[in-house]
Amino acid sequence: MRYTCKKHSDSGLFFYFNGDTQQYIGHNYWNKGNLLYMNIPKCASSSISDYLAKVQEKIDTPMSTFRLTFLREPMARLKSAFRMKHCNLCGVMSDKDIIEKYMGYLQGSVIPYENYNDMLHFVPQHVFYSFLKIKFDFVGKVEQIEAGIKQINGILGVSETIRHENQSEASGEFDILLDRQIEKNKHFFEKFLKEDFSLYHSVKHN
Repeated sequence: MRYTCKKHSDSGLFFYFNGDTQQYIGHNYWNKGNLLYMNIPKCASSSISDYLAKVQEKIDTPMSTFRLTFLREPMARLKSAFRMKHCNLCGVMSDKDIIEKYMGYLQGSVIPYENYNDMLHFVPQHVFYSFLKIKFDFVGKVEQIEAGIKQINGILGVSETIRHENQSEASGEFDILLDRQIEKNKHFFEKFLKEDFSLYHSVKHN
């Protein structure tokens, strides 16, 4: 998958695919008031954004910008992206065709513009994490999201909960077929996710 990323505003990125410098898909991150949140697709971003909207209303005292993001175990994130495509296309395409379609895009097939938004969910998370070249004040893990939210509450002096949204589920049959294809393309995915695994495992404690 060929892509480039450019900043287009104080809260947005442009992603270009296939080496095309004309067509792009935008991705907005949270940069409001005292909070900057790099919302990485398939990393509980909808739930965290909803949480931050409630938090922002309760921050009374001026403070320097608090910069945060959450990472997800790379293989779990990859599978979640495939499951999301299955949820959108089941009944229209077979499980096998859905997997082959997005496997093809990941491995270099030309991505049609109408699928640009789909492919944002597959862009490695280290791209989002490192793009702004900033040091985050908090880096959490989706697998420990409740503990992370508790820490953020303590830092910001608020008491809010998080609601889980957009959880992609697929049939057991789809997951079995997906696992087979990932194993079949093991070396490709080891290379594709190498930097994400390195980043994910570098995050220990905040």
